[in-house]
Formats: sequence, structure tokens, C-alpha cells
Amino acid sequence: LTQHCLNGFPIYGASYSTRRMGRGASGRSLSQQQVKDSFAGALVRSTYDTLGSLGEDVKQTVLFYLERDHGLTVELLPGNARALMQGLRAIFGLGSMPLEESIVNNLYRDLELGPPAEEGFAEAIEAARYIYRHKNRAS
Repeated sequence: LTQHCLNGFPIYGASYSTRRMGRGASGRSLSQQQVKDSFAGALVRSTYDTLGSLGEDVKQTVLFYLERDHGLTVELLPGNARALMQGLRAIFGLGSMPLEESIVNNLYRDLELGPPAEEGFAEAIEAARYIYRHKNRAS
């Protein structure tokens, strides 16, 4: 485990690596292809991309606080859109709104779902999950 510090706060880079993105809530590893093609993988990628736009140190710090203060690990993120929203709002206040919008837009683009119709963050994530499941059942 590699530990870095940002302004005196520990940042555990290895614990938030993209390798961890392949683990589900059950702790079962997914293949890289499954992560690439899954809804869970798309949501994690969208979240990472959005937080990464703030800089790698900021992304690592936010992930650290989401886990420490809200119990939201990368493995639990796909099933907890509301907890992610609450965590981002606790960290950024109203500044979380553009981040939430970016996560949703990245997710819909990644899954090729068109523009989101839902206005709320958690609702848009759940709508994307529903559309994605039905889209993949039809194929």
C-alpha cells in the first residue's frame, strides 16, 4: 500500500487504483472486459473521470473522504448513487452540482443512452441503470 500525503492528510493511492475498480461489492473480481462492459464499471469510470478533472490529488482526497466519512468504497459506489450524492454534497456543498451533472453526462455518454431525462442525480443514475439493463436484454 502506497501512502502519500496532501496537506498532511494521508492519501492511499493503491487503494483507489483502477485495479480495484474490478471488484464488486461481494469482493469477487471481475474480468477487465466485464468491468469495461458493465454498468458498474461505467459509473465508476464516470465518477473517476469527473473527479480526475479536478486533479489527481483532489480525486484521491475526495475518494479518501468518501470512504472515511461515508463508508463509500469504490466497490460500493455503483449500488449507492444516493450515498455518493450525499458524500459529494458534504464535501463540496452546492459546488457538487456541476460534478453530479458531469458524472451523469459522462455515464450516459459512456453507455450510449442519449441525454439524461431525469433531473436529480440519484434518479438519473437509477434511470440509466434501468435503461441499460433493458437495452442489453433486448440485444
